[in-house]
Amino acid sequence: NIFQTECPVPLREVEKLSHFILMQLLPALADEDMVAFGNSINAIQELGFKKREIGLQPVSKVLMKILREGGAYGAGMSSFGPTVYAFGEDAEELKKIAVEFLGGKRPVFITKARNKGAKIEDI
Repeated sequence: NIFQTECPVPLREVEKLSHFILMQLLPALADEDMVAFGNSINAIQELGFKKREIGLQPVSKVLMKILREGGAYGAGMSSFGPTVYAFGEDAEELKKIAVEFLGGKRPVFITKARNKGAKIEDI
């Protein structure tokens, strides 16, 4: 069980993660600086529990690396994976890279961020 073997995460890693979020990721988001935001997302993938989650998904780890090399500002893995996300200037190129890497065996799609909370309506 990963929670039994990897928790608690060392305090130094938690401190570094908190620093990245508070001092780099959030300011980059507020400034709409996608390059700095992407760098922060990339750094977070190497820290804390996320690093351990990615260790369980070697294919996802390689895909994130390839997407970054292909122009993604940032690439990360959703929760325990294997879902990978990436963002950059050329979404079509990033999709092409992912499709090629995955050999057409997994779905790859382009979406946009929704910068609003959930909307609940009566029907």
